[in-house]
Amino acid sequence: MSALEMLLKDFASRYATGDEVYMADVFLAPQIVVSTSRFNINMSKFPTLSRLYESYKILLELEASSPERQPDAVH
Repeated sequence: MSALEMLLKDFASRYATGDEVYMADVFLAPQIVVSTSRFNINMSKFPTLSRLYESYKILLELEASSPERQPDAVH
């Protein structure tokens, strides 16, 4: 997470590389979700990633694509 924070800290956009969702976001969003939910990573150390996470949470497409929401998911 530290490496990602350092890489993205200079981007002041809504998403990882701009104001539109790009492939970087498609790969980054699930990593942040897993870090926060499964591994309980304290995101206060990563302000840029936290900001991106808040942007990702409101995207219905990312919510719908989560592994837990898939028809074959084990609950």
